[in-house]
Amino acid sequence: MPSRKAKTSAEELTMLLLGVLRSIQIHLKKSRAQDLRPCSPLQIQVLGYLQKHKRPSMKEVADFLSITPPSATSIIDSMVDDGLLKRQLDATDRRATHLCITAKGKSVLKYGFKQITGCMREIFSCLTDTERRQMIKIYKKIFNYFNKS
Repeated sequence: MPSRKAKTSAEELTMLLLGVLRSIQIHLKKSRAQDLRPCSPLQIQVLGYLQKHKRPSMKEVADFLSITPPSATSIIDSMVDDGLLKRQLDATDRRATHLCITAKGKSVLKYGFKQITGCMREIFSCLTDTERRQMIKIYKKIFNYFNKS
């Protein structure tokens, strides 16, 4: 059973993490509002996933985003309408549909990632070089924890 101190520490970290994530979302939304080519962080995640995983199914994208397939469908539909993605029927299974990133999607991914990186650079400018290195080390450790299984 965790100690009282560990429990309090976990609660504080949870609240801080949720607060920081929300603040980053708000900051990114404000910076995108002034941009001529807005692209949400969620769209960047989808485009990045499609670039890395060639021709995934809708269910694979939904699983990646940790959302239901109907929720993923509404996101994908808007991205198809915007010309960022296209659907392709499976040659062997006519019931299956796969997703592909378009040339426009690749361009938006590159631009959006650059935009988000710039915002994050601004946000992390409040940290010293040592603090940024420590943060990278901590995030890698957490990321590796999840990728062990």
